[in-house]
Amino acid sequence: MQKTKKKVIPIAKATIGLKCGDCLHFKRNAKFEKPCSQLGIKHFANAPACYSPDPYILSTQTPDVLNRLGLLLSNFSAKEIRVFMAILKQSGTLEKHFKIKFGQPVFFRIGPDFLSNYFRGFVLGAAEEGDAQVFVTSDMEKKQRKHPVIASLMRDSVYTASEWKKKKAQLLADKRLQDPKPLFAVQKIQTKIDELYVPHSLETAPADWFNKVDNRPKAKKRIKVEADGTLSFKIKRSA
Repeated sequence: MQKTKKKVIPIAKATIGLKCGDCLHFKRNAKFEKPCSQLGIKHFANAPACYSPDPYILSTQTPDVLNRLGLLLSNFSAKEIRVFMAILKQSGTLEKHFKIKFGQPVFFRIGPDFLSNYFRGFVLGAAEEGDAQVFVTSDMEKKQRKHPVIASLMRDSVYTASEWKKKKAQLLADKRLQDPKPLFAVQKIQTKIDELYVPHSLETAPADWFNKVDNRPKAKKRIKVEADGTLSFKIKRSA
């Protein structure tokens, strides 16, 4: 009996493409007898286990930017940070193969090709294996604020700002504005209308509408003599 060969799927690479030139020990703090750049190590070499990130490389960014980034990531779990780092690693692929960037605002459609079915979202990532897909996150014009949508879309159905400008002009020219069967129904508030109601005119309006006299209760004044002989006034309005 012939044994079936078990398919082995290689383990995902843990590295995010770190290079020796990104390491603190490459030019600054020597881990060995000298900085690695003086030991014949090239900056483009893959970083070994002794790698330590060089924070000086981030000196081109302002402290405020790094502070805001820290605040944004403060609520991320360890798992979310790992996925976020892997998505950032895809930035080169996004730009090269999909001509878009992580976090870039884009427009996409859910439903028939009407202007009302397009929504604004932001690029989250992409998948090249199988059918090439772009992942977009959106609150669907604030309809999904608690549970944002992550849409899996083909690249030709995702419009950048410049692409959307042309697509929108086409929809306007074709008068494809409102979907007759929208995905999100508009809630209408029904109000009871008195069909016998007649609005007031100058002749029929009540007299108190024209009375501009202040009808507030008159204020009561209290006068108090201080020890030095001066007078102080306290005004109190009656209820």
